[in-house]
Amino acid sequence: MFVIWWGKRLDKTDLGYTSDYCPFCRTLAPCHVFRLTLVPHVYEMQTGPATPMGHAVRCEQCSLERAYRGESPFPTAPKVAEISKEDEALAAKRCAKDLDLEQRRLKGTISSGERAYLVREPFELLAEKAEHSAVSLGSANPRKMLYLMVSFFMIAIGLGAGFGIPHPKYAKEPHPLYFGIPIAVAGVFLLFKSIYLMIISTRDQVRQAVIPLLVRALTPLRPTTAELTEILAEWKSKDHPLGRYLDPQHLETWTRQG
Repeated sequence: MFVIWWGKRLDKTDLGYTSDYCPFCRTLAPCHVFRLTLVPHVYEMQTGPATPMGHAVRCEQCSLERAYRGESPFPTAPKVAEISKEDEALAAKRCAKDLDLEQRRLKGTISSGERAYLVREPFELLAEKAEHSAVSLGSANPRKMLYLMVSFFMIAIGLGAGFGIPHPKYAKEPHPLYFGIPIAVAGVFLLFKSIYLMIISTRDQVRQAVIPLLVRALTPLRPTTAELTEILAEWKSKDHPLGRYLDPQHLETWTRQG
């Protein structure tokens, strides 16, 4: 079968490094800046003009990546070590609201509404990452794919042997169904096994992608089970991977231990 590989891909152009507020590290941190463009292609060969999609900033301490629309608001340096004091001062001015909120959090003077915002913010920032992890090809691990292929093969062989091979009415040999049905049943078992592996591998992949970052962001806040249950219930009502695969009690335990 001839397949034409075409569509659009998201390209990143390295613009250097800057200082920016990271809501997961809760401080100004060195960040890597990229320009994002959407490029039409056929077999990876560009076929039209690229469309600007804004910029991305990735924290060098926790690897959190955030997107920014429009032109980059950041001055950049070619290396982390070359970020100037002036750039850090500009970052502190630009992020004054976030830094002030963090200082008041440390002093315990934030309002209940501000606390609710801080607890919810990490989930909002990781929502897209969780969705990408849930559909990533990385969830197709070799073991479950092997089970899937073998299950189809066994079901086909079992049904073919049981119903496809003629058996004379008065023959003394065992009917092929005696051999075919057990093979087909074993194939069905492997089919359900592969489906189970698909479910748990997707769950584990989402958890591996977001839980370390959630624990990093939420540990200073020490959210309660009730707070986490309410947030995850909202994500679950949207049929989002955050709501399907995260457990509030486990998440609270990890943030208490973090």
